[in-house]
Amino acid sequence: MSAIYTDAAALAFVMGSPNFVIQRQARVSIAGVLQLEDTVKASSKIRSFESCTVLKHSKSTSANVRFSWERLVKRNCLARCIDGYYGNPPSGRSCRPCRCPDVPSSSQYFAHSCYQHPWSSDVICNCLQGYAGKQCGECSAGFYGNPRISGASCQPCACHKNTDVTDPESCSRLTGECLKCLHNTQGPHCQFCKPGYFGSAVNQTCRRCSCHPSGVNPAECPPGRGACLCDPDTGTCPCLPNVTGQACDRCADGYWNLVPGRGCQPCDCEPRTSHGSHCDQARCSELT
Repeated sequence: MSAIYTDAAALAFVMGSPNFVIQRQARVSIAGVLQLEDTVKASSKIRSFESCTVLKHSKSTSANVRFSWERLVKRNCLARCIDGYYGNPPSGRSCRPCRCPDVPSSSQYFAHSCYQHPWSSDVICNCLQGYAGKQCGECSAGFYGNPRISGASCQPCACHKNTDVTDPESCSRLTGECLKCLHNTQGPHCQFCKPGYFGSAVNQTCRRCSCHPSGVNPAECPPGRGACLCDPDTGTCPCLPNVTGQACDRCADGYWNLVPGRGCQPCDCEPRTSHGSHCDQARCSELT
């Protein structure tokens, strides 16, 4: 609401109601009557200002009107608790410090503000990021620590963006160890690609090893038992003897006839009738 109040009675009416706060400014008319223009607004939130300014008026302002105005401003300055405190001064409930979990002046205050629940009378804290609970006494999902210990705070779990930060069980709230690594990663900080994958866990690029089943060592790539254990950085597969290629898909120079589980056999070219020891997987390159 907005209105112009020109007498002390109107000022006293507004002053007596806790549902209004003062905004904007006042002015004095030519006749010396104090006028408040758009200065009274309904308020649904009762809190306290840290400081207030009582406007000065001209000498022509009558003493009783000036007194009522100053009382009005001072009363509204005390009508709301500042952040970090709760209460309702107009109703006789003084401002008390929020315990989130300790008072604002301590090193264990982890909230923006608090409020008292209108039905249960419980004090609820508006916690800072990383804190949870009615009194901000525990770490939220994706954070770890024990904020109830003096000097301790909640820190982000270092999981290299490889966990679901909304999952309260994604990391230990006490140690920060990552428990539910995503993107094919593993490790206490999800810093490695899991077995059978290669790439960069930090950059979320772990991908499945791609190995030729006939050219790999069955001890490291058991048939039908999942992915091969390739090099976690390069993706190079564990080849059988005389087999080469990142995927172990061909014979090395001088060898041919890839046999699963055994590898490649030598070309055994006749040096007098061939260009060299190379063969094309079937026969030597003979001289003509």
